[in-house]
Amino acid sequence: MPLATRFLRRLLPAVAFLFFAASPALAQTGRIDGQITTDNGETLPGATVQIADLERGTSTGQDGRFQFRDVPAGAYRLIVRFVGYEITEESVTVRSGETTSVSVALTPRRVALD
Repeated sequence: MPLATRFLRRLLPAVAFLFFAASPALAQTGRIDGQITTDNGETLPGATVQIADLERGTSTGQDGRFQFRDVPAGAYRLIVRFVGYEITEESVTVRSGETTSVSVALTPRRVALD
């Protein structure tokens, strides 16, 4: 049997093992579900929500809700923006295979007129 054939027969099982052993590590993700409201409880459709550390963003739906899927497990900062309201940051921790729920109430921006 040629040397190359013997080498490939030994290499293939090792590569297959490494591939399947690494697969669970790559799937270490969770989800963030949340709702953005005003400080008096009204929903804010169209607010932008960003995971600052991952440079991922989305907008809230008509019900003020948002969702991020396949977020790597870890600690992050969410930045929430809506015209006329203070920019708000919220710390979240995502755990593998779990959904992290977040509720953020935005405060109206105070504008001083001269």
